[in-house]
Amino acid sequence: MDTATEILDASHAALDRGDWARAAQGYLEVLAAQPENLEARAGLGTCVLGLEGTPEALARLGNPDRLSLAGEILRDLARALAYVGRRAEADRLLRGVGALSPGGAGAAGGNGR
Repeated sequence: MDTATEILDASHAALDRGDWARAAQGYLEVLAAQPENLEARAGLGTCVLGLEGTPEALARLGNPDRLSLAGEILRDLARALAYVGRRAEADRLLRGVGALSPGGAGAAGGNGR
């Protein structure tokens, strides 16, 4: 079994190659064991931006159970994008997350934060 450090290193290398989906898989693996790992959260956010936040692209990250782990991270990323004036990207990201969530598009931003 790989350590979190080894998985992060492999994910960073995949990110450097532009292999968004492979990098995201590694970040999700680390987050499954360490949900507060900031390095994995940041890497996953970068992957989501690289995948453009569309439902089709986000689906390449894995099954919905694994994506639900990242839902809060993705909503935080959308908030950050909106804060710096990148509202269209934030909206696109939230639509993508909502389309993959149980309950459809309305489920994306409904956590009241």
